Amino acid sequence: MMTNSDAPSRRRPWILMLPILIGLLMAYMNLEEGYIVGVIRDITGYPFGGEGPVPYYYKTPELYARVNVVFGGVFLCLTLLSIWSLVKNRRFMGFLAFAMIIATIAVMYINGQIAP
Repeated sequence: MMTNSDAPSRRRPWILMLPILIGLLMAYMNLEEGYIVGVIRDITGYPFGGEGPVPYYYKTPELYARVNVVFGGVFLCLTLLSIWSLVKNRRFMGFLAFAMIIATIAVMYINGQIAP
């Protein structure tokens, strides 16, 4: 007789919790920045206007908020894809979502290196 612990096809790949946690963290950080700068308009401590070696999106607070909201939305969508793949036990889709989260982090880093 097979128990639940013996049935490999019924096990959830809990390693897929890693992309969910990373994706949620990145989505929260980016959406919070977009909210603080774009909605609350708290721009104290931000070098807007191109003071020093800063990325292009520090040109205006609106551009900075827009870039952060876009990245936050992408991370949120990838996190939802990771959750869906965990619920549906789709390992390949989960690993693909994880790879896309890592690729988005790389794109975000490269985007931050682009100076005007």
